[in-house]
Amino acid sequence: AAAGLPLPYDLVNPYAYEPPIAPHIAASEARDAIALKGLADGLRQIEQAGAELVVVEGAGGWFLPLDRKHLLSDWVKQENMPVIMVVGAKLGCLNHALLTFAAIRNNNLPVAGWVINRLHGSMSHYQENLDTLRGLLPAPFLGEIPFVNNPLEADLRGRLDISPLL
Repeated sequence: AAAGLPLPYDLVNPYAYEPPIAPHIAASEARDAIALKGLADGLRQIEQAGAELVVVEGAGGWFLPLDRKHLLSDWVKQENMPVIMVVGAKLGCLNHALLTFAAIRNNNLPVAGWVINRLHGSMSHYQENLDTLRGLLPAPFLGEIPFVNNPLEADLRGRLDISPLL
């Protein structure tokens, strides 16, 4: 709905499965493998449709398996995409964020920026964790997505500063 081009859903999301489980398991159950070529072909079609900017959401984490041989990060590396890292604010987020950042950089990809996503209404020492990440992650901090009870109804405009990406 937020896209600037009216594209068919199956072009924007070529692999969609009903159960909220790991994509490689859902793909196996649906007997519909996720192919890197299919992802790349879909990206090319969106680019050819006239998109000025394409944002690819990689839900599931940097090393998300697509099958038993390929990770989502393999495709991102193949496409040489800059990465916006999203940090889920919860216990363990410091370690997880630093490991993910190192893995992205180890794949020789730029981290264009990072965002913190408040997963719960409260987190012990949230501000201290955010300040620690701001000091340790050498990439632009783009902002915070606050915890909201009804995300589809929330007005989150202005929560991110994307100027470092432009």
